[in-house]
Amino acid sequence: MSDASYRRFAAAVSSPRVSIIVPVLNTRPYLAECLDSLKAQTLTDIEIICVDNGSKDGSYELLREYASREPRMVVLRHEQGRQGGARNAGLRVARGEYLGFVDADDWVRPSMFEQLWKAACSSDSDIAICNGAAVLPELREPQATMIPPDLLSGEPVFDIVKRPRLLRSLVVWNKLFHREFLQTHDIAFPEGVYHEDQYYAAAALCLAHRICGVSEVLYFYRQDRLPCVGRDRTRDYEHVFVVFDLLGSFMSRRAQGSPACQLIEELAIVRILQLAGQRPGGCTRAYYELMKREVRQRHAGRHALLLTPTERREYRVVCRCGYTVYRLFILLRGVYGLTGRGYRRRRLTERTDRS
Repeated sequence: MSDASYRRFAAAVSSPRVSIIVPVLNTRPYLAECLDSLKAQTLTDIEIICVDNGSKDGSYELLREYASREPRMVVLRHEQGRQGGARNAGLRVARGEYLGFVDADDWVRPSMFEQLWKAACSSDSDIAICNGAAVLPELREPQATMIPPDLLSGEPVFDIVKRPRLLRSLVVWNKLFHREFLQTHDIAFPEGVYHEDQYYAAAALCLAHRICGVSEVLYFYRQDRLPCVGRDRTRDYEHVFVVFDLLGSFMSRRAQGSPACQLIEELAIVRILQLAGQRPGGCTRAYYELMKREVRQRHAGRHALLLTPTERREYRVVCRCGYTVYRLFILLRGVYGLTGRGYRRRRLTERTDRS
């Protein structure tokens, strides 16, 4: 169904409470479980917008089959091949008062969108956030909770300056966004790059005046599946530099001088350092020079709220030292982390980070 056809169809139907946007790219082995979990939502007044992103494995045909039996589901085609464009295509036709996102290889609890919707409505929040958990393919039980529960409990409404460490979890799929809030601030996904969800989540969290949390685990994300769009894209790690340049420019226009802008500076440093450690093949000299240039442009501040003590040390090394010293720093940090003293200090740091 084209965007124009969908708008004509939607004009005759009352607006749902929640629109759920699902970008799909070659996830047929996992797609049925995802769609079944959405069909089973206890909040029935929803629409499920699936945007096929050029699948070649039969995912699109499966979507059409599901849509033929589910009147709340519509299928769009988007051929640009990146999730940012697919999600924007879904946003253009979404009619719900609130908007949510689900990845096509994950699944959710039946009560997820009802709980988030009730929490957002009762607190008049711009964003409602729930917890998520990782699940390995060979194990059905969740292995790791994404957010420390205390960050999603306590006072019913807050902003990101009060709980800045929520910015360390930059995903869109554990959040419900008020559509009017997104439209007011003109928040959209950057297209043609990876890390587009980090831009969107960070921009929304930093501009929201009212955020509420649901500490329960309602979303399950599949780790280490093959093939995975997040793997084997060494050359695309540089996209994080582009994304945070775009985000910095966007925030300077929308909230210049606010504490949230400083948080964006710190967040960029955190993500650049994290990705250097995750990069396939390690941090090469060429990548280090790119990273050094980008990190030097950003100021962490004496009282950085997002960087851990280890990240502050790494930040200083990157700003001041060459590649050889940086590699030695990473090596020594790894060795020290294996000692009992290092382990105890790391655990203490983790507990401090969660406060």
